[in-house]
Amino acid sequence: MSNVTRWVNRAFVSAALALAVFVVGFAASATKVAARPELAGYNNRQCWECHVNPMGGGMRNAKGNEVARELSLTVTKEAIKDKYPIVDDFEPELSEHFAIGGDMRLLWYDQQVDEDMKAQVEAAGGEVDQGGTFYEMQAVFHLLAKPLPMLSFVYSPDVAQDTFEAYGLIHDLPLNSYIKAGRFILPYGLRMEDHTNFTRDGLGFSQTSQDTGVEVGIRPGPAFVTAAFTNGLLGQNDQDRDEGHYAVTTQAGVRFWKLGLGASWFHNNRETFERDVYGPWGSFGIGPVVLLGEFDTVVQEYVDPEDPTDTTYRRGSAGMAQLDVKIIDGLYFQASYNHTDPDWEVKDNFYDQTMGGILIYPMPYMKLLAQYRHIREAKDVELDNDLAFIQGHFFF
Repeated sequence: MSNVTRWVNRAFVSAALALAVFVVGFAASATKVAARPELAGYNNRQCWECHVNPMGGGMRNAKGNEVARELSLTVTKEAIKDKYPIVDDFEPELSEHFAIGGDMRLLWYDQQVDEDMKAQVEAAGGEVDQGGTFYEMQAVFHLLAKPLPMLSFVYSPDVAQDTFEAYGLIHDLPLNSYIKAGRFILPYGLRMEDHTNFTRDGLGFSQTSQDTGVEVGIRPGPAFVTAAFTNGLLGQNDQDRDEGHYAVTTQAGVRFWKLGLGASWFHNNRETFERDVYGPWGSFGIGPVVLLGEFDTVVQEYVDPEDPTDTTYRRGSAGMAQLDVKIIDGLYFQASYNHTDPDWEVKDNFYDQTMGGILIYPMPYMKLLAQYRHIREAKDVELDNDLAFIQGHFFF
C-alpha cells in the first residue's frame, strides 16, 4: 500500500469517526459536581469547566477547586466547616494572574506470590518480595501564570515520576477554540484517573507519557474537536531530530442529556514502525449509576532496518468498562474490567483484570480508594498474582 493511499485511508477513517460522533452524541449525567470522567457522568458538564487544560485532567480552575471542596462525606464536611470556617475561604488563585494546585497519590499494595514462580526465582538464586509495600504514584505541584485574560502558562512537575507538563495556552477564542503549545498529555480517549488502565498506560497515554508539540481545539456548545501534532516520543525527554518521526492525535465528541459518545485516533511514525490506535468511548449516567467504556484497536507496522521492503503487521486491542454507584455523598462503589490482547494472531495471548472496591472522600481535598484486583492471563501462563491495595489522593 502506498503512502498516499495509507494517508487517504487514515483521513477517511478520522473524518468518519468525527462525523459519527457529532451525529450520535456523547455522555454525562445529572447532579452537581464534575471532575474525573466518573464524576462527570453524574452531570452534564464538560471537563474543561473544572480544569485549566481544555481536555480535562491536571490543574483545576476556580470551579474545580469548589468541586474539590464539596466532594466529601456530608457529616465530615459540615463538621470541618463548623470547626474551621476558614476552609471556605481557601482559594488556589493567589491573585488575578497567579494560581497554584497539587496532586499527591500514595499507594499501599499487597500482591499474591505465585508459588511456582517463586520456586523458579529462588532456584535461580533470586528473592521474591512478600508482604505489602508503599509506592508514591504521583507528587505534582501545579503553577499557573495568567498575564492576559486569554493567555495562560502552566507548569506541572511530577517529582515522584520525574516528568512534567509545561505549556502555553491561548484560550477563549471564537467558538471557544484554543491553541496549546509545549509538553502535555495527548488528548486521546477517556482520561481516566487510574493511569494503570490498559487504555491509558497500556497504550502510551498515561500521566508519564507527555509529548512535545502543538494542540488545537474547538468546542462549540456541547461538541468538541481537537487535534495535536507532536514529536511522538511519549514520555521521553529527548527532542525529535528526525523529520520522519512524529505523532498525530485527534479526538471528537459531543455531550448532551445523559448519553454520550466520543472517538479518538492516534498515529505514531517512527524509524522502524508505524502505529495506529483508534476507537470509540462513551458513558451513560442515570440517577446514582454511571457506566464508562472505551475500546481501542492497535495496528502496528514493523519495518526490517536491514530490508525496508520486509514489513510485518501486528493487530491487537485494549478495552475497559467501569461501573460507579453513588451510595451517599462522598461514598461510591466502583467496579471495572480491563482487557488487552496485544496480538490477535496469537491464540490465548490476552491479559485482563476484574476490579471492585469502595471510593470514599473522607474530607475535603482527600480521597481514598480500597480495591481488589483479580488478574487473569492465558491458561498456559496463569499465575496466582491477585492484588489488593489502598490509594490515598490529596488534591486541590
